[in-house]
Amino acid sequence: MMLCSNGPADSPVAQIAAISKKSLSEPGHVLFIAAAISLEKKVSLDEILEFSFENTKTFFGLDDAFKQEKLAVIL
Repeated sequence: MMLCSNGPADSPVAQIAAISKKSLSEPGHVLFIAAAISLEKKVSLDEILEFSFENTKTFFGLDDAFKQEKLAVIL
């Protein structure tokens, strides 16, 4: 599972749509999506985010990009 927003025009969950009818979908809404999934599946938000992050890294072949030694070079 990867988390994304279905943009640009559709708000991903009702909480965002309730804020503004003119609110566009954007990457910051991913946390709302994750929170809705965690409530539905009855698991912690951290578990959802960690699981999604690991799947996203694998899907895009980025497993090596986030190793500590490579991050130290970037920073």
